[in-house]
Amino acid sequence: MPSAQTAARWCPDECPITGRKFFMWIEHPDGGMVPTYGGPFDSFTIPTRDGDEGFCCERYDHDYGGWRDDEMVGLKLIDDQSDECEHGQVAELQAEIERLKGRSRTITLAGCEYTEDDLIGTAVRCVSGTSRQKTPRWVLMMDAFVCGSGVAQALCRRYGLDPDEGLRK
Repeated sequence: MPSAQTAARWCPDECPITGRKFFMWIEHPDGGMVPTYGGPFDSFTIPTRDGDEGFCCERYDHDYGGWRDDEMVGLKLIDDQSDECEHGQVAELQAEIERLKGRSRTITLAGCEYTEDDLIGTAVRCVSGTSRQKTPRWVLMMDAFVCGSGVAQALCRRYGLDPDEGLRK
């Protein structure tokens, strides 16, 4: 029957820092019984703060049958609060990207300013047939813009034109 001290033990089901699953309680030379996470070959204590650099945890080597203090476990937790300035800049840039998503860029050609949207719209509207037989507008758009059928049809619709309208010379 377990003693009252054993029954009162509690630990998280997984390490709050690494996410490793609880493995077992192990006697530690300095801290008594400690929960370890990971396993089955190696299990680790919950990481503790190691100065200002990060966190460290101790490893129990189940093959060796003891604690290994001669190795540093490669675990470093980065505190996202320390880079507030950088995170603020990222948020600003994301907001700027969202603001610019719907806007067409302005370009200068031969001293005249055009928006890309105006130039493409003019080209889309000026596409005409090349033979006496009718050809669907989207087919002519594919040839003019060297693109696939889906893009050609989307261009027609974007500028309010019927992609299936037949055009001739």
